[in-house]
Amino acid sequence: MRKKHYIFVLLGLFGIFITVIYVIVKNHSISAGSIEKLLYSLTPSITEEELESDGFINISGVQPKENKVISTFLSKVDSNKKTILKFFYWNENELYTKILFYDPECKEIRSWAYLPIKQYAISPDKRFSKSYEIAEKNNIITIKLINIKNNSLPVEQYLSDEILYSYYMN
Repeated sequence: MRKKHYIFVLLGLFGIFITVIYVIVKNHSISAGSIEKLLYSLTPSITEEELESDGFINISGVQPKENKVISTFLSKVDSNKKTILKFFYWNENELYTKILFYDPECKEIRSWAYLPIKQYAISPDKRFSKSYEIAEKNNIITIKLINIKNNSLPVEQYLSDEILYSYYMN
């Protein structure tokens, strides 16, 4: 009788363990839907401080030095590991938020841009090559993402490379 009791206890604990693992993986998985949901939840009155507390980094203008978060993101892309980068910047008095997600299955960087003040998405799920360009001019390093066609969209696409960010060479 005691052996049956232990078996039921072990099966119950195993079930709880599997459930906990499932919940953790589900809550930490990255998907296009979860990225869009995050961006669309940003209110028009969101502040830079609120974005930074949510893990976004400010890349407005030329940065004083190389950003370690962006370097880590690019390093993970280079080593074909799933990774995400959240950032924001100001352009002509307009706040832009952007999320980049590297998907090792399709070997592409996927991009979603959103203007929280206008509550407007720009080029959702734009795609970039795993490769990127690094250029130096006048002591400024610029990292540019190479745009590629999003094969999941049947429409014609305007392809343009984008500057990820720039920083002063030290």
